[in-house]
Amino acid sequence: MEPNPKRILVVDDDALVRRMVATILKRAGNFVQTAEDGESAWEALRTGTYSLLVTDCNMPRVSGLVLVDRIRSANFALPIIMISGASEGSRAFPDAWSQVDVHLSKPFELTALLTAVTRLLAGHPITPGGRSMD
Repeated sequence: MEPNPKRILVVDDDALVRRMVATILKRAGNFVQTAEDGESAWEALRTGTYSLLVTDCNMPRVSGLVLVDRIRSANFALPIIMISGASEGSRAFPDAWSQVDVHLSKPFELTALLTAVTRLLAGHPITPGGRSMD
């Protein structure tokens, strides 16, 4: 692990996906915390410091889009990777979608996730307003 690992918050209501993403990011040398929904993630973000957020879109209690909206409304300068199913369109919360740095559609390639994480943590934005990395 590198001397100062980056802190990443992974949010997904699917425990299997959450564990898989967290494991991959930990193996890449990052410090990873997880949350099972947007409400838990919001509490973690308010009390901790993170370098990156990886979040599912469709979750109970508080969705990923509502979470993104809260983050941007609070002026948190945090890169965000949104993971969503193919049926989830960008019609809901268009402002939140435009504030996502990278969008990955399920199922996604782990290499695409790692590439996006590496670039964002290095301070190299993918494209303004988010980029789909299908």
